[in-house]
Amino acid sequence: RLDWLLVLIIGAMSLAYLIVALTPSLESDSLMGHLVIPREYARQHALLVVDHAYGTIFPQNAQLISTFGFLIRGQIQAQLLVSWLPGVLSLAVVYALGRTFVPLRSRLIAIIVWYGTYSMSYLATSAKLDVAWSAFDLLGLLAFSNWYFANRDDRHWRWLILAGIFFGPAGGVKSVSLFTVIVLSLAVAVRLWRDNQRRPSRWMAAYLALGVPSATLAGVWVVRTF
Repeated sequence: RLDWLLVLIIGAMSLAYLIVALTPSLESDSLMGHLVIPREYARQHALLVVDHAYGTIFPQNAQLISTFGFLIRGQIQAQLLVSWLPGVLSLAVVYALGRTFVPLRSRLIAIIVWYGTYSMSYLATSAKLDVAWSAFDLLGLLAFSNWYFANRDDRHWRWLILAGIFFGPAGGVKSVSLFTVIVLSLAVAVRLWRDNQRRPSRWMAAYLALGVPSATLAGVWVVRTF
């Protein structure tokens, strides 16, 4: 019964965030940049430089998601795609991350704690890009954990590649994903050392699998900016 109560609480929180997201945002950064840039992308059908808007020189993956919303149904759809829907996806990833380590009730409580933070309630009223960033970052962590915690014989490089593919778009939303990749690069070294992997080719393969997709998919925005 308690588990079902926790599920109902999560559902009620998600519904509340959805209702808020279905109203036009009055949040300052959204009005000055996070909605202006994708609106101009959609109007001009091009990735132009919107130099009068906040954030025009930053990575634009989240703005591209919002642009898709503008092309479909306008501002409200843009807000849903960049804030509410990534939030729901993040809940699923938090649930999946805990499957190996903690029981169901602990996972549900973790979801409520994460979903119930002030940051989430604030972001739900906006078109800011932080929730989209966290969704990609969490997906990368999920893929990486499948590689790190697997048995040695079952540890496949495809999980590292998939992690890099998720961290790339995350870095294309906010550059701070670089810190996530740095920390996980240290974790790669720990895992290979514990596995007694001494061949340089193994180390190179691991870092290429994680680093190349991350750098390629995020770095395109750095190239565009400069």
